[in-house]
Amino acid sequence: MKQAKVTVPWAPLDVWFIGDLQWAGNPNAMAGSHLKQTIAQALEAERLGHTVRFIGMGDYTDFASPSNRARLKSANLYDTAGDVIDQKAMDLTYEICDFLKPTRGKWLGMVEGHHFHEMKDGSTTDMRLCEMLEAEFFGTTGLLHITFKRTTSTANIGFTIWFSHGV
Repeated sequence: MKQAKVTVPWAPLDVWFIGDLQWAGNPNAMAGSHLKQTIAQALEAERLGHTVRFIGMGDYTDFASPSNRARLKSANLYDTAGDVIDQKAMDLTYEICDFLKPTRGKWLGMVEGHHFHEMKDGSTTDMRLCEMLEAEFFGTTGLLHITFKRTTSTANIGFTIWFSHGV
């Protein structure tokens, strides 16, 4: 479990949880229009003076389940085949990032789900998506300590969010 401390302005805070997108490259298999509408709704709250932040709940792409990853690892593939698989997994990650691009820099953090791809270098598509969206990667479980900071007083208010994709 990873922990982080975040300070936000003394203003309304809207936290939007996004997960189980399971993007596999087919716009009809994922509610892409609903995702775009949800993001637009969140950003509208920001225009109204709210602080808007997102928390990622895993399963951003639908590349490989745990059993599929185990089969791929045991397949003893040529390096070039592994490169092709890595590239396809990254293609899906770039595509879901396009949907999430308006949220860049507004993430409190993201956890992994169980659908992701592990690259030859040990990083995962979830880790790479975090880099693209300027989000902290928490691994399987996140614990956020959030403090509302007043500008006119030293009295601040805090709370904690625990989040995990689950099983």
